Amino acid sequence: MSGSGSAAGRAGGAPGAASGPSPSASAGPSPLPSDALGLWAAATALPEQVAAAGEAAAALAEGVPSARRPADVTVLGIGTAALAGSAVAALAPVPVTVVETGVPPPWTGAGSLVFALSWSGETPE
Repeated sequence: MSGSGSAAGRAGGAPGAASGPSPSASAGPSPLPSDALGLWAAATALPEQVAAAGEAAAALAEGVPSARRPADVTVLGIGTAALAGSAVAALAPVPVTVVETGVPPPWTGAGSLVFALSWSGETPE
C-alpha cells in the first residue's frame, strides 16, 4: 500500500504519491551510494524551504491585529529540535536564545516569544 504518508510517497518514489521537496537547482546528482528516500534532494532544498516558510509566516502575520516586537525570543528543544532552533537563531533578524533543557530561561515573561519544538513528540519541552 502506498500513500502520501509513506516513506516512498514523501520521497516521490511511488507513482501518484505526493512528491518530496524539489531539489535545488545546484543540487546535482546525489553523492550518496544509495539515496532511495531522496535525502540529498531534501537537504539541498532546505534553503528554498526555509525561504518559503518565511514568506508563508509573513503572510500569516499580516492578519495578526496586535503584532508587536517581542522582548526576547527563545527556542526550546532537545537534540534534533535544538538543531532546528539553532538554524532559526542563525537566520532570524533578532537575537534568539536556544535552550536545550526544555525549561524556559528565568527572564521569560509576558513579552517573550517562545517556541517549544519536539522532533519525536516524546520529549518534555
